[in-house]
Amino acid sequence: MSDREPEQPEPAPFQPPEGQVVAGIVEQNGYVPVWIVAAIAVAIFLALICWIPIYGY
Repeated sequence: MSDREPEQPEPAPFQPPEGQVVAGIVEQNGYVPVWIVAAIAVAIFLALICWIPIYGY
């Protein structure tokens, strides 16, 4: 039995509004997180799948 508490990440001191989260991440790290790129790619892919049968191109 260990007396140590399980390590937990420190809570963020400042939580910006949802719309500014991405801009803050880009400012801090200088790159866009992979999950954002993946989400955009999936959205475009799904849009194309829906768009082509309806409009024919």
